[in-house]
Amino acid sequence: MLVYLDSCCFSRPFTDMGIARNQRDASDFRVVMALLHTGRVRFACSNYLYEELSDAKPAALKRKLLALVPSPDVMAPQHSRLIDRVERLTQCGFDYGDAAHLACAESVEADFLLTTDDDFIELARQHATLLKAKVWSMHSWLGEVLDV
Repeated sequence: MLVYLDSCCFSRPFTDMGIARNQRDASDFRVVMALLHTGRVRFACSNYLYEELSDAKPAALKRKLLALVPSPDVMAPQHSRLIDRVERLTQCGFDYGDAAHLACAESVEADFLLTTDDDFIELARQHATLLKAKVWSMHSWLGEVLDV
């Protein structure tokens, strides 16, 4: 199984842990990372993910985020090569970043794009027939797909 994680998954462990949802997502992220590092699940990545994580401030957070990214099993083409698909997805209501991640995930035939963004998940659900990758929360994916 091939999964693509958007940047909010990597950022979640560095958000306010006083919020129960953030605690759960950070815990789920650690489980997903363990699955990737053991090879039970394959990781798809993109230059767009690296670009988004590289924009993090301060520099110490940027270093921590980039250090979390495992070696990819599959690398998506540069998102600028996927601009037609990105534009089509933005016409469906996806913001540019979500559309770029989704286009990258689709380009490598990822089975799932994992995110912590509920709005992204809901919009993807509404347009599921148009998408080539399933957009799920890490929590739902762990519970329903992997039964972890």
